[in-house]
Amino acid sequence: MFANEEEGFQFYNSYGFEKEFSVRRSYCEWDNGHNEMTLRKFICNRQGFREEKQPKRAIKKQKPRNITRVVGRINDQLKAQIVEMESYG
Repeated sequence: MFANEEEGFQFYNSYGFEKEFSVRRSYCEWDNGHNEMTLRKFICNRQGFREEKQPKRAIKKQKPRNITRVVGRINDQLKAQIVEMESYG
């Protein structure tokens, strides 16, 4: 559908801007030789959970950050819109 990953990211980012959400890169798959990316998923920037991070030193204290991600915020809506764009695009 797109010539490269950056072109796809720009398209979905502008689409997200119109629908009032942001897009981030998620899962990717590579071919067997690891030379070429075969799949890249773009998702809502608030989808999912933040991974737990281990501090490098036990004495280092970190200020806790607010939880900003939610589960399935626009996932179904985005999938429905993408299917429409692929069938008419």
